Amino acid sequence: MNYELIFTGSGEQALNRLETRDQERIKEKLTRIATCDYRHPTDWDFKPTSCHFEGEGRFGAGDLRVFVDIDEERGIIRIYNIGRRENLYT
Repeated sequence: MNYELIFTGSGEQALNRLETRDQERIKEKLTRIATCDYRHPTDWDFKPTSCHFEGEGRFGAGDLRVFVDIDEERGIIRIYNIGRRENLYT
């Protein structure tokens, strides 16, 4: 099943604040996750989160974290926040 990627306002702002190289890395990983026919999105370095952020989990991408909500019924991955690990957990 393919998933649609939807950036919330805060998710899009977080992406735009990153350097171009990091933006491309995040977009590539999210596209691979959303279009893979052989792996479920939670099979891609997905970790459930506590209630610190909206959504239900996060993907790791090097030193970046992408916080998402996976809507199985609608086939949507909503991106809520993106940032460097050291800046998100302080």
